[in-house]
Amino acid sequence: MGNHSCNPSPGTVDKIFTVARNTGVVPDVTMDHVLIDFLSLNSSDVLSQQYADLQVSLPESQLSDFNRSLTTMFGEGGTVAFGSVGVVALALSLLFEALSLQVVRRPTTRPPDPIRRIFGADHSSDVGPIASEYLKQVPRVAGNPVRMLALTERCESELTRELTDRYEAMTEEHYVIANGVKQWVNGAALHLHMRIHLVRLGATQKDSARSLAVSYQTKLPVVMRSYSEHIRRSIREKPPAAGTARQGLLILERLRNVTHEVQHRPCESDAIAGALADRILALQDLQQSLDFFKKTEMHMDLLIAQQGNFSLPPREWLPALGAEDYASGSGQTPSQLGITSPSLRSGEGPQLKQPHSTVTRHLLLPHAAC
Repeated sequence: MGNHSCNPSPGTVDKIFTVARNTGVVPDVTMDHVLIDFLSLNSSDVLSQQYADLQVSLPESQLSDFNRSLTTMFGEGGTVAFGSVGVVALALSLLFEALSLQVVRRPTTRPPDPIRRIFGADHSSDVGPIASEYLKQVPRVAGNPVRMLALTERCESELTRELTDRYEAMTEEHYVIANGVKQWVNGAALHLHMRIHLVRLGATQKDSARSLAVSYQTKLPVVMRSYSEHIRRSIREKPPAAGTARQGLLILERLRNVTHEVQHRPCESDAIAGALADRILALQDLQQSLDFFKKTEMHMDLLIAQQGNFSLPPREWLPALGAEDYASGSGQTPSQLGITSPSLRSGEGPQLKQPHSTVTRHLLLPHAAC
């Protein structure tokens, strides 16, 4: 590696990195923008814009199906308590996108699962299943303070234990994989705002949420250091074998690798691996994730004071969709999924704003055990 003649050209590194990026093996452990958008002071505007975008982007027949399903769940002009706030706004966003994908998808295809995108696919952790179950249940219990409190307390407690276990595994036992880091980062964001919602509901003190925000500001850099060390330990690169059909190989971590045909001298492999590790780590926006927790602490009082509901505009709509599961394609109707409340009324909801753009998020309501 110290031999100047074995230093790879920037072009060689670029070509191998491009292969890895184009095949989807470059990891991304940055906090998901959906969480940043909805777990913020702007949650009401973002949710209203998303809803308005769907109203103008769906074809007429699909829009009719979409609106009829919402009317059946929440009642005509129904209101969802705290519907434009934090974790409830996030859950409604997932619901809106689930329904929109249900009405536009082809019968032979299943819509993509946003929980895998938001939380990754680390099956050694229960962070994803806990978050999935919580967000699935919120729309049907948000209008009942007793049930909403019980659900949030139970899932928040389970998520506390699981995130603590994952943190210790990554930082003390050095069991680190990219999907696990992504789950932890996004799970921590959701966990903090579940705690904030418990403060809104009068179940815990503000200092509890504030201390959790401070704790995650301390823990996040430690997790990312463990991840950085993991990437540098794990990454390996081999060039194609000269004179044979054997391709080159880039290994980022277990089950995350890709073949390539970029020719270079074998002695350059270590330097290429180091340069690729630098590029991959530079893509992980630690500061954005850290800023999320800092801003949450800074705006804690304002976040707790959020009280906005979400109301459907009153209009004449028809009965709901037929026997299709808007959540997972399993053949269940909304009533079989337990989302049957004809009305969730607890006050006046915010007026819907006209969209500033036509950006929508393609999400699915998850289904997992909390």
